Amino acid sequence: MGRCLIHREDGLTFYLVGPNGKNQDGGGAIEGTVTRLAWDNKLIAAERYATFRGDKDGWILIDPATQKISGPLSEEEFSKIRDSNQLQVMTAADAWKKL
Repeated sequence: MGRCLIHREDGLTFYLVGPNGKNQDGGGAIEGTVTRLAWDNKLIAAERYATFRGDKDGWILIDPATQKISGPLSEEEFSKIRDSNQLQVMTAADAWKKL
């Protein structure tokens, strides 16, 4: 997958980091905390709460093959992608348990 979900000691705050732990500072690879996740073999989608409040919250998309990151997308924009890819959305805590 190339990205890794990690959590803080509080067990409630989750981040995505890059390969080999890169991008751990300032909110991880998506520059914010992860609130919800969805994924398949072709796409990783993470709903982020931006670290810097001037940045937008929303869904960040990661292509595992190219490591390209795009977004943030609104809930409405993401719902079209979610439906077309039949992605199951879960909380970051539930994803942590599943992974």
